[in-house]
Amino acid sequence: MTTRRSARREIDAPVADVFALVTSPGEHHRFDASAMVGEAVTPGRLTRVGDIFTMEMSYRDGAEVERYRTDNHVTVLDERRCVEWAVAPHGKPLLGWRWRYELAPVGPARTRVTLIYDWAGTPKENLRRFGVPLLTEAQLAISLSMLATAAERPA
Repeated sequence: MTTRRSARREIDAPVADVFALVTSPGEHHRFDASAMVGEAVTPGRLTRVGDIFTMEMSYRDGAEVERYRTDNHVTVLDERRCVEWAVAPHGKPLLGWRWRYELAPVGPARTRVTLIYDWAGTPKENLRRFGVPLLTEAQLAISLSMLATAAERPA
């Protein structure tokens, strides 16, 4: 059984610029194809493993919208190469899935980005309760397209 989905894209921006975006939670809503990510509650850039950033989130089920917060625990942070975080409801234990951005330079002003959504550590109860996996590889590819736009046209 597959427990991860991924997408890859080359972006016309230097690694440092792309890394700055993916490690700035306040920018995450600019490249979220799920339309679930809202504003960052905790400002600033991610700087180390162990950082926790809180996000406003929303989940739409037809006409109903559920608003909530997540605490995202940074599990990997390798400057200009990779950032990964594990998701938890605000103030609660981790749910089991992770988001990871891997970056590689493809020249001085071009970056290959791989976005990975991994739910290998998710208990079966959470898989059922939260409908994991929620996103398709096509949605991950759209997120990378949105990231490209954000990186190529800074706010």
